[in-house]
Amino acid sequence: MDQVEILKTKVVVWVEELDAALVSRKIQVLGVVKDRTGLKHAHAAILSAGVFFLILLSAIGGKALTNCVGFIYPTIMSFQAVKSKDTEDDAYWLTYWIVFGVFQLVESFGDLILGWIPLYNLLKCIILVWLYAPQTKGAQIVFKQFIAPFMKKHSQEIQETIAAAKTFGAQMEAEVVKPTAKHLANKISETAMDMIASQLRAQQEGAGPTTSNAN
Repeated sequence: MDQVEILKTKVVVWVEELDAALVSRKIQVLGVVKDRTGLKHAHAAILSAGVFFLILLSAIGGKALTNCVGFIYPTIMSFQAVKSKDTEDDAYWLTYWIVFGVFQLVESFGDLILGWIPLYNLLKCIILVWLYAPQTKGAQIVFKQFIAPFMKKHSQEIQETIAAAKTFGAQMEAEVVKPTAKHLANKISETAMDMIASQLRAQQEGAGPTTSNAN
């Protein structure tokens, strides 16, 4: 059985379990919806949640909401993983954050184009949930199929780029940053001394006539 069939089976089982749970709770609104439309309790609840989610997307801003979807729950779970002694969940969420970072990087380059895709923010939310949900483990799939092979293939070039960036940074610090900072510090010191000297001269000039009048 391929991944699609496995996922379909899990979804069907989950919907049936959700429907049974909702029926047992005897929620009146869902009962009315079922009587009038014939929809199961689970289908009505999912449809209502979808409509509510679309309203949120249009009301508070799709980008902000999708970032919350991809950040809040994974952050909570990552915090719990750090506190636990199990290292497997650490690797699981570290993998998610790697994939999430790559996703954000790719999206930043195509932001103008992606913004024209209908319901893109909704699609992004679905993708993010697919990435971190334990039932789908999408981040593990993306990492193993794409990111890990790419990193392994281009590891030498990546290391050379990092080394070149470090060398460039050190040169910039030695040749630009430090001299500039020293020059600014000297200028600030000179300006401060000039201001102090000006204040002292002004005080002396103001005190001169007063002293002569007193004599």
